[in-house]
Amino acid sequence: MRELSDTQFDQNAWLARIGYSGPVKPTLETLNRLIFAHSHSIAYETLDIMLGRPPKLDVPTLQHKMIASKRGGYCFEQNMLFRAGLRSLGYRITSLQGRVVRGLAIDAPRPAIHMLLKVELPEGTYLADVGFGNLAPTCALLLAPQIEQETPHEVMRFVDVGGELTLQARLKHGWQHIYRVIPYPRYDGEYEITNWYTATHPDTPYQGNIIAAKPAPNGSRITMYNARVTVRDAEGHAEKRWLAMMAPYKGTKVVTYHRSFPNFAERFGLDIIGYVEPRPGIPPTPQHTLDLINEMKRQNVKLVLVEPYFDLKTPNSIGQQTGAEVLVMPPSVGGVKEATDFFKLFDYDINLLIGAIKKVSGK
Repeated sequence: MRELSDTQFDQNAWLARIGYSGPVKPTLETLNRLIFAHSHSIAYETLDIMLGRPPKLDVPTLQHKMIASKRGGYCFEQNMLFRAGLRSLGYRITSLQGRVVRGLAIDAPRPAIHMLLKVELPEGTYLADVGFGNLAPTCALLLAPQIEQETPHEVMRFVDVGGELTLQARLKHGWQHIYRVIPYPRYDGEYEITNWYTATHPDTPYQGNIIAAKPAPNGSRITMYNARVTVRDAEGHAEKRWLAMMAPYKGTKVVTYHRSFPNFAERFGLDIIGYVEPRPGIPPTPQHTLDLINEMKRQNVKLVLVEPYFDLKTPNSIGQQTGAEVLVMPPSVGGVKEATDFFKLFDYDINLLIGAIKKVSGK
C-alpha cells in the first residue's frame, strides 16, 4: 500500500479551522499550542462508522470532512490530519501505534489499534496525540518514564512495561492506564488496515453507538455516549456542585416535550411522567393531549420542559389547563447567549429549573 501524501494539505485552512494565529516556527511551545487549539476545535466523533461509512484517511478527504465541513473524526482521522499540519510547518514526525489498555490490566495483551505521533525536538522526543477521545493529552508529552507531566487537563506520566511506555492519567480515583506506546515506526498502509478493522468489525464499540468527546474550559472534558453526556474535571467538582444545588428538588415531577432529557432527569432526580409529543416528529393526537392533561392534574405536575426550537402552542395550552409552568430549556451550547460552553449551559439550565420549581411550588 502506498503512503498517504500530505502534499495537498492546506495549512492556512487548517490553522483557521482550529482558530490558531500564533507563531508557526516548529518549536515545543508552538506544538503545545497547536495540540490545544486542534483538540478544542475539532471534536472526536465516530458518526460515520455508526452509519456504515468507514473513514478514508487520505488528506483531501480529511480536509473536506474536518476542515471545510467542520466535522470531527476519530483516532486515525484526527492524527492523520494533525500529522499533515505538523509536517507542513517543518516538524520531524515518526508515526507510531499504541495498544489501548483503558480499563484493563497494564500489561494486557492488546492489538495495536491506535495511531500516535512521535515528534523530535531539541528538548527531546515528544508524543503528540489528538485522537484519543476523552483522554487525549492536550499538550505534548516527553517520551520518558516516571516523570509526572502537567497538561491543561490531567497530570500524566509514562510507565515502562516490557519496553513499551504506558501512558497513564491521574484521575479522581488515582492513576488510570490509557495505552502502551509501541516504539517502532509504522507505515501508513498499516493504519489503513487497522482503520478498516476498527471501522467494520462488529465487536468494536463504534458500530452501534454515538461516541463524541472534546476537552472543555478549566480542565474539564465533555463526553457523549449515545444519549448520555458527561461533563467532568479530574475531581468532579462541577457535577458535585450541580448535584448539591438540585438535591432539595429530587423527585420533582415534570413533563417534557419528548424524550429529550432522560439522562439529565435521571442524574438530577427529576421524575418524567409523560411527553407532549410521544413519538418525535409526529404531532400528538387530541386524545393523547387530553390523557396527559388528566394525568398531570392527577399527579399535580406543574412543570413542562421544552427545547427552544419546538412550537409552544400545545405546551402552552397544556399549561393553561393544568396551571403548569412551561419552561424553555436549551439542550446544547449556543442555545442561549449565556451558554457559551457546557459548564455555562449546565449552570444556566439548572438555575433556570430551580427558579421555576420554586415559583410553582411556592418554596
